[in-house]
Amino acid sequence: MAGSRRRGFLLGSVYGLGMALAYGALGVIVIVTARSFGTLNSSPWFNLGIAVLFVLLATLLTPICILASWEAVQSRVREYMIAFLVLEAMMVGMFS
Repeated sequence: MAGSRRRGFLLGSVYGLGMALAYGALGVIVIVTARSFGTLNSSPWFNLGIAVLFVLLATLLTPICILASWEAVQSRVREYMIAFLVLEAMMVGMFS
Protein backbone atom coordinates (compact mmCIF):
# COMPACT_ATOMS: atom_id res chain seq x y z
CA MET A 1 0.00 0.00 0.00
CA ALA A 2 2.78 2.46 0.88
CA GLY A 3 4.62 1.64 -2.35
CA SER A 4 1.46 2.27 -4.33
CA ARG A 5 0.97 5.66 -2.69
CA ARG A 6 4.59 6.54 -3.25
CA ARG A 7 4.36 5.54 -6.90
CA GLY A 8 1.15 7.53 -7.36
CA PHE A 9 2.71 10.56 -5.72
CA LEU A 10 5.80 10.23 -7.91
CA LEU A 11 3.75 9.91 -11.11
CA GLY A 12 1.57 12.85 -10.14
CA SER A 13 4.60 14.94 -9.30
CA VAL A 14 6.26 14.17 -12.63
CA TYR A 15 3.07 15.05 -14.46
CA GLY A 16 2.67 18.28 -12.51
CA LEU A 17 6.30 19.22 -13.12
CA GLY A 18 5.89 18.54 -16.83
CA MET A 19 2.80 20.74 -16.98
CA ALA A 20 4.54 23.51 -15.04
CA LEU A 21 7.56 23.38 -17.35
CA ALA A 22 5.41 23.39 -20.49
CA TYR A 23 3.29 26.35 -19.37
CA GLY A 24 6.36 28.12 -18.02
CA ALA A 25 8.15 27.74 -21.34
CA LEU A 26 5.11 29.02 -23.21
CA GLY A 27 4.90 31.98 -20.84
CA VAL A 28 8.56 32.84 -21.40
CA ILE A 29 8.04 32.62 -25.17
CA VAL A 30 5.08 35.01 -24.92
CA ILE A 31 7.06 37.44 -22.76
CA VAL A 32 10.09 37.39 -25.05
CA THR A 33 8.01 37.82 -28.21
CA ALA A 34 5.48 40.26 -26.72
CA ARG A 35 5.42 42.60 -29.70
CA SER A 36 5.31 40.00 -32.41
CA PHE A 37 3.18 37.45 -30.55
CA GLY A 38 -0.09 39.00 -31.74
CA THR A 39 1.12 38.86 -35.32
CA LEU A 40 2.40 35.33 -34.85
CA ASN A 41 -0.84 34.20 -33.23
CA SER A 42 -2.88 35.53 -36.14
CA SER A 43 -0.96 33.31 -38.57
CA PRO A 44 -2.95 30.23 -39.64
CA TRP A 45 0.28 28.20 -39.88
CA PHE A 46 1.16 28.96 -36.26
CA ASN A 47 -2.33 27.97 -35.12
CA LEU A 48 -2.10 24.78 -37.19
CA GLY A 49 1.23 23.94 -35.55
CA ILE A 50 -0.21 24.44 -32.08
CA ALA A 51 -3.25 22.31 -32.95
CA VAL A 52 -1.04 19.50 -34.31
CA LEU A 53 1.09 19.65 -31.15
CA PHE A 54 -1.98 19.31 -28.92
CA VAL A 55 -3.41 16.46 -31.02
CA LEU A 56 -0.09 14.60 -30.73
CA LEU A 57 0.05 15.20 -26.97
CA ALA A 58 -3.54 13.99 -26.55
CA THR A 59 -2.91 10.84 -28.58
CA LEU A 60 0.30 10.09 -26.67
CA LEU A 61 -1.27 10.69 -23.28
CA THR A 62 -3.94 8.00 -23.69
CA PRO A 63 -1.58 5.00 -24.10
CA ILE A 64 0.53 6.28 -21.22
CA CYS A 65 -2.56 6.44 -18.98
CA ILE A 66 -3.67 2.98 -20.08
CA LEU A 67 -0.24 1.51 -19.37
CA ALA A 68 -0.13 3.23 -15.98
CA SER A 69 -3.46 1.64 -15.00
CA TRP A 70 -2.77 -1.74 -16.62
CA GLU A 71 -2.66 -3.70 -13.35
CA ALA A 72 -5.14 -1.55 -11.43
CA VAL A 73 -8.17 -2.26 -13.59
CA GLN A 74 -9.25 -5.87 -13.06
CA SER A 75 -12.98 -5.77 -13.68
CA ARG A 76 -15.01 -4.12 -16.44
CA VAL A 77 -11.90 -3.68 -18.57
CA ARG A 78 -13.98 -3.42 -21.75
CA GLU A 79 -15.99 -0.49 -20.38
CA TYR A 80 -12.81 1.15 -19.12
CA MET A 81 -11.20 0.97 -22.57
CA ILE A 82 -14.38 2.27 -24.23
CA ALA A 83 -14.36 5.23 -21.84
CA PHE A 84 -10.74 5.95 -22.78
CA LEU A 85 -11.57 5.71 -26.47
CA VAL A 86 -14.43 8.19 -26.07
CA LEU A 87 -12.23 10.49 -23.98
CA GLU A 88 -9.45 10.42 -26.57
CA ALA A 89 -11.90 11.08 -29.39
CA MET A 90 -13.22 14.13 -27.52
CA MET A 91 -9.70 15.42 -26.80
CA VAL A 92 -8.59 15.04 -30.43
CA GLY A 93 -11.86 16.51 -31.67
CA MET A 94 -11.48 19.50 -29.42
CA PHE A 95 -8.02 20.32 -30.81
CA SER A 96 -8.86 19.58 -34.45
